[in-house]
Amino acid sequence: MKKFISSFAQKESGAITTEFLVICAAVVGLGIVGAGGLKGSAPEPEPDVNKTLNRFTAGFE
Repeated sequence: MKKFISSFAQKESGAITTEFLVICAAVVGLGIVGAGGLKGSAPEPEPDVNKTLNRFTAGFE
């Protein structure tokens, strides 16, 4: 088993695959963190339509 691990560590053919997997994992992780940050940013919907419309039309009368 030691011989297999040492020969695998000396080969460079799997290095690109390993780097690609690490980069993909980082991108997915940053996407999850970024999406988690957006979770609470949307305002609560207003049940009263007239109050909502008055907010948008205030000052234009």
